[in-house]
Amino acid sequence: MTGRAPTPGDMIVAVLDADAVQAAAELAATVPAVDPEMTRKLRRCGAAVEKAVLERNAAIVEAHAAGHSLRSIAAAVGITHVGVMKIVRNAVSAEDGA
Repeated sequence: MTGRAPTPGDMIVAVLDADAVQAAAELAATVPAVDPEMTRKLRRCGAAVEKAVLERNAAIVEAHAAGHSLRSIAAAVGITHVGVMKIVRNAVSAEDGA
């Protein structure tokens, strides 16, 4: 609280927030849960994506260490040179912190 008396506007926001919470609760109650087989599939796919991203990032760092430019790596991977720069910078930061 800010230490001031609530205004009518504050009360409207509180009512709208309560309505939003109620609507979300009703929606959650009507949305069926994902079955166990689909859950396993989704988790497998998520793990595969994480692994692929790690492999891609390692290849980007390797290409950069071999002297390739950010732009040439970016063109080969299909991302921006700024994206390549961030990946390389994060890898260097991780090595420094390890």
